[in-house]
Amino acid sequence: NPRQLVLSPDDDLGSVPGVKLPSVSAILGCTRSSDTAERLYKWQQRIVRQKGLDGFKQYMKG
Repeated sequence: NPRQLVLSPDDDLGSVPGVKLPSVSAILGCTRSSDTAERLYKWQQRIVRQKGLDGFKQYMKG
């Protein structure tokens, strides 16, 4: 059985051990139209070309 985590609206999910939150890009990629997802992918690829993969990962971390 998977462990169930009960949270309140005031909880800071970033401080819950073992919880990895998806990026905004990942959420948008799953919830938007295929056209929007394709534009997001192209944007990501452009940033990777400009900054390199490590630079892109750092950029996405904020």
